[in-house]
Amino acid sequence: MFTLLLVSGIIEHMFETMEHTGSGPPAFDEQQAVGPPCLESIAMLLAVNPTTLSRSEAVAASVGVELAQRMLTAVGMRFQAQAGGVQPDASDVDEAAAEISAASGMHPATASARMRTARATVARLPGTLAALAAGRLSPRQAAQVERAVRGLDDTLAGKVEAAAVPGRPMRLMMRIARAIARFAPEFARKQAEDKRAERGVDFWSAAAEGVAGVGLAGPVAAIALIKAAIDREAKVPKPGECRSLTARRFDTVLGWARQHLGLDPTPGSPSPAPPPRVPINVTVSAETLLRLSDAPGELAGYGPIPAEVARELAADGEWRRWLLEPGGGRLADVGTTTYRPGAAVDRYVRGRDRTCRFPTCTRPAERCDLDHTLAFHTEHGDTTPGNLTALCRHHHRLKHETDWTYRTTPDGDVIWTAPSGRTYTTYAEDHSDDPGISNFLTAELRRTRKRREKRQTIPTPREEQVDSGPPPF
Repeated sequence: MFTLLLVSGIIEHMFETMEHTGSGPPAFDEQQAVGPPCLESIAMLLAVNPTTLSRSEAVAASVGVELAQRMLTAVGMRFQAQAGGVQPDASDVDEAAAEISAASGMHPATASARMRTARATVARLPGTLAALAAGRLSPRQAAQVERAVRGLDDTLAGKVEAAAVPGRPMRLMMRIARAIARFAPEFARKQAEDKRAERGVDFWSAAAEGVAGVGLAGPVAAIALIKAAIDREAKVPKPGECRSLTARRFDTVLGWARQHLGLDPTPGSPSPAPPPRVPINVTVSAETLLRLSDAPGELAGYGPIPAEVARELAADGEWRRWLLEPGGGRLADVGTTTYRPGAAVDRYVRGRDRTCRFPTCTRPAERCDLDHTLAFHTEHGDTTPGNLTALCRHHHRLKHETDWTYRTTPDGDVIWTAPSGRTYTTYAEDHSDDPGISNFLTAELRRTRKRREKRQTIPTPREEQVDSGPPPF
């Protein structure tokens, strides 16, 4: 922030000088733009009008902006290290990272990772920090250096940095690997063994585009085995096949999943058991549920989905309906096909909150704790929806183990107060229909079906040859 104020001051002084002297803005200097970043070069880049530059000058300006961003990242690391102090233990929450996340809109995991990288880089990697400030390394490359030496003591980390950081950035990781193998061969061996033991499955979604994804990470041999199994079935196209290889791979995995859940029994299997009901949580208006409206629903953990897709999911799943008040977006009722004491309130709060109520957290409410806003034992708080808030385990601990506090408003907003005294608000979810999203999802579903029908009616080359009659010669 201090650096940005300095830049702002320089620009303000420059424009005041131009106003008094009657001169125009300073001429753009390509050499200064691509040179080492400094306050003067940043001020020049902010003052120039991009439409007045030639192609060569615009390229130089683009390079200058990238270098300036690297310099400011290095400055920001110094501020973050100062704000964060000593790196907390893995079991502790990071108060400074939480406030940076809430104030900037950064995801909590990203803020924590950047804070950790800043602390370590400033404390024991001065060469890496200097290279970042001079624009020779990108923020990602600086983070790679810090991660690579994270398990080494300060002496060995300094030797690896001195051997690897100077030189061509594109060969940075190769130089780091060689330096670690030379100075800490036992660490390199153990690190390789630990990495081979790591494995996981990650899920992501892009609700606006109506797609989601899954990613596998693990030992090379295991991933190669999984790929070979998928390709064994997907790489053999059937007669008249119109799907791409990637689409056939997806359908192969989907087929395995449906067979495992009993939705598509394996052909020839004796007396297949009835398929299980798959839990599907969908927020939907009563009008949509009764087919009186095409307002989209929302699939828990994924985002908005077309009304017709929500109905299709319900056909294969255990329908848990979350009804909305007529003409509004407030959650009105919770319904279920099963009954357990307290289950209705639990589902109600999770359906109402959707995600953890910390300002920047996106963890689905289904994977969160339900926190009593007023403590049950010490503040006589009731176990009612109005006194329950969905918090992920990390931010649940942030409230109870640090000086962070929050309160809820009658409108359902959650107002957090940081130890600094600054406040950050998480506004209540609006469950009402958005006409723009509704029209987009309905049109997208229609286009998808038309494309599918068109692919199914396109004849294969073999069919075209048979139907075209005898050859002309």
